Amino acid sequence: NWDEAASLLAADGYDTVFYMAAYGPVIYGDGLRECLEACHPLGIGVYAWVVMWETDYITSDQQGSVLHGDRTPMDIDAGVIRRRIDLADPRNLELMAGTCLRIAAEYPVVGIHLDFIGEDYRLSDSSAGYSDLITVMQTGDMTAAVRAVRDSLSRINRVVLLSASVLPPERESLAFSQMWKRWLDDGLLDFAVTLNITESDSQFVALGEILQRSPSTDRID
Repeated sequence: NWDEAASLLAADGYDTVFYMAAYGPVIYGDGLRECLEACHPLGIGVYAWVVMWETDYITSDQQGSVLHGDRTPMDIDAGVIRRRIDLADPRNLELMAGTCLRIAAEYPVVGIHLDFIGEDYRLSDSSAGYSDLITVMQTGDMTAAVRAVRDSLSRINRVVLLSASVLPPERESLAFSQMWKRWLDDGLLDFAVTLNITESDSQFVALGEILQRSPSTDRID
């Protein structure tokens, strides 16, 4: 019920919403439109939150091409991991950049927000194939992905901001190919949203201290 939700958000001073607009190449257009129609009249800006690389909910029309074996990571037994497309494959870069472009072109969102724009730190290293994949992962591939989305948005005749969810500790961010400070410096991102999700009070404080030393980031508590 976006009409009710937007009214509550506006009454409590919120001016921004991040809406889950795409999970991999699957766009949730109807829900995004409802969110925009409710939020815009109340002065609430909407960012389209795009979860990169995921294939759990792709359409039957996309399955034949997207889930083709050479577009998905392989485990050590040469079996295909069907959950994610290979982010180093140029065809998949084009697919996800095109997804972001389509959203920005068809819906009046303030910006595109990228999630999973790093080797997937939500999967354990024991997941089939991912320990090897992380080992050989090049930070250039992830930077190329961010650049591809940025370049696609530049084709639109209006300003569309680009942001991303990133890990705050530099050691962890580099381990997962997230050179987000360089992305900010190079203008590939307009801002970064650092993840300070933890069950530990002491770790939460430590992450907060890191964030206070990073003026180019926004924090979500």
